[in-house]
Amino acid sequence: MIRFVAMMCVLAAWTACAGRDWRRAQSLNTGEAYRSFVSANPGSSKVPLAMERAERLDWIFAKATDTPGAYGSYLGAHPTGPHAAEARERAEALALAEAEAVGTPEALLAFLVQYPSSERKAKVERRIEEAWHRLAVTEGTEDAWGRYLVRYPEGRWAEDARQAREEAAWARAVEGDTPTAYQRYLDRFADGRYRLDALDWMARLRVTRIQPVVTLGEAPVEFADRAALTYAVRKEIDQTLNVELRRDFQVLRTLMVDLRGGPSPHPQDAYGNNPNTGIVVVNYSEKLGARLEPSGSATDISATVQLYCPPSRKPVLETTITASTPLPAVGETEAILHQSALEAFGDQLRAVADDIATVRPERR
Repeated sequence: MIRFVAMMCVLAAWTACAGRDWRRAQSLNTGEAYRSFVSANPGSSKVPLAMERAERLDWIFAKATDTPGAYGSYLGAHPTGPHAAEARERAEALALAEAEAVGTPEALLAFLVQYPSSERKAKVERRIEEAWHRLAVTEGTEDAWGRYLVRYPEGRWAEDARQAREEAAWARAVEGDTPTAYQRYLDRFADGRYRLDALDWMARLRVTRIQPVVTLGEAPVEFADRAALTYAVRKEIDQTLNVELRRDFQVLRTLMVDLRGGPSPHPQDAYGNNPNTGIVVVNYSEKLGARLEPSGSATDISATVQLYCPPSRKPVLETTITASTPLPAVGETEAILHQSALEAFGDQLRAVADDIATVRPERR
């Protein structure tokens, strides 16, 4: 009897809780509220009614919101509901519309990943190719056309894309206007329509004579000493870089120019634009470096080395050199420290000669 009374008390309490949950669901009157009632009261006789109301309210919300996410939420709660087929169709249509509005290959591909069995698959795949083609047209670069061709070697615009890719590669070579730029074109289009033009330009950029030029920029010396510094730099270049260059070129007398803080003119305007003659410009600057007791301060050197070859007005070679007084410092005067920095600079100059040698005429 006691057990029966206890069970009745539990049942009464449960019934009271279920009643409270039901009244709360009715008050909120949302799909989520009715689903919460079902989760909390799975044995209630009102579960079928709660599920029916939840489905109806969830569908009303999905229709009113009209987004892929809203329809997805409906399907998550009611995968076999009476509106499941319509929800799937509407969610897919809206997702495709969003992807097409973005219009990128990635957005359209994301749609196919989400809906791999879509009846719209063939249409979307065509849209993806169109998007890659549109992107290539917009960018107009060799790489952009290449990306299209990698994906669609036999695509609707494949032949036009191959021609456009070569045109873009040639435009890039002409803009670069260096042996490297033209060789890059030839490496990619060995039988291209501009092959002979590329070979002609490369031949014209080759030279047999070199005109070295030293331009002095920033330096921590008095005005009267700048001529002596320029002479010292020229001497180092003559003993290092020019010695190496004479193996492959006729090397003309080195010119010295003190910029004195002014702008540097274009080398071909200042020093001539003679056929078969390349101009090697060493733009030299230095400043005081670390204090090296008891001798004085180190010298920090920076320079750019540029090579110009007609008919191009762009440097066909450009490199940067930095050097400083080697450690441990050897010598008792700052002049010796400076000279050791120049010698370190000269050692690096020697290596540049091999790069410059690439513009000599091909040996038969």
